[in-house]
Amino acid sequence: MAQLTEHLSKGLLERFKVPIGTGELVNSSASARAAAARAASPVAVKAQIPVGSRGRAGAIIRAESPMDAGAAFDIVTGIRMDGLQAHEARIEPWQRILDELYMAVSFDSTLQAPVLLFNPFGGADLESHPESLRIMAIPVDHEVSFAYVREHADLSGLASAATDSLATIARDLIHAFFALEARMIELNPLGQLEDGEWIALDARIVLDDNALFRHPDLQGLVGAMSPRRAEDIVRETTRLEFVPLDGSIAVISGGAGMTMAVMDLIADRGASAACFLDCSADVTPRGYRAALDLVLSIPRITSILVSVFGGLTRVDRVASTFIDLLAGTPVELPLTFRLMGTNLQEADDILASAGLDNHHVLEAAVEAAVRSGQQSREGSS
Repeated sequence: MAQLTEHLSKGLLERFKVPIGTGELVNSSASARAAAARAASPVAVKAQIPVGSRGRAGAIIRAESPMDAGAAFDIVTGIRMDGLQAHEARIEPWQRILDELYMAVSFDSTLQAPVLLFNPFGGADLESHPESLRIMAIPVDHEVSFAYVREHADLSGLASAATDSLATIARDLIHAFFALEARMIELNPLGQLEDGEWIALDARIVLDDNALFRHPDLQGLVGAMSPRRAEDIVRETTRLEFVPLDGSIAVISGGAGMTMAVMDLIADRGASAACFLDCSADVTPRGYRAALDLVLSIPRITSILVSVFGGLTRVDRVASTFIDLLAGTPVELPLTFRLMGTNLQEADDILASAGLDNHHVLEAAVEAAVRSGQQSREGSS
């Protein structure tokens, strides 16, 4: 999944007539001052970073003057959230809002259908009112019209004029969801201005990586976006699924389910994984080379566990690949192997020739990796 920044999200939604208001992207305090001077003061200075809860983290600031906007730019781009730091900010007129609500389109795994989500409470109040969330299932093959949304969406409790406006926005949001092949499009909050019109004060689009090849323009947006999560860049360049975590045992594994099982067993033994790293999309020397480079880039790891399981997997080739990699990149950390598949005896012999053991039982491999990690940590202290 690729989450876009607010500015990119709003730019895409504007194509579908979703009301997003005016805004300007700036990359310096000087350009922030200039943009604020062109807008009606006060303005909102909003760090452009693909994470939520920016307001609570201080990454959205109200600026009363162009000079304040320049200072606010320096503040919001100096904040790190989820390991990311913004390089740009969006300058928008600060809106006077009468009401706020939540609207989104996503895929519901329980209903196995795309859904329209609506909550009459939005913004910071959203999490306090989960009982107010309303869900409308959207038929995949249905050409969603204003009348359809108006009839099926539960927009009760709102004035008739507001209901019609919101139904129009919901219809356009649904069209955007299908056209972009998104995983989620979220407006939070959707604010009502003094003139009664509604505007997306914030917007978030999460795209489906697997559909980007059908959308070269979106692929370009994602590739050019900055900052980006490290795991997104890794997935794009190596096809590996990589998520850095806070633990010390690095895991190189094959298959998401097996990787999660290894991580659970590590936790059962009082340790924690340093990453989620699934190599199943590229079980070649290139893929394993990328995996080894990734785990070695994590400074806090104390041991490495390689777990590859598969009845048709030639584990002798996997063993040979890692021996070749280790010859070119000496690793001082302890390595534990659990390779199970075709040509198991040959894999055992290949690893043994390099002084390495192959554990046939996953629990034993995890136990060895955790123990060697503890010894490594004690030896370095």
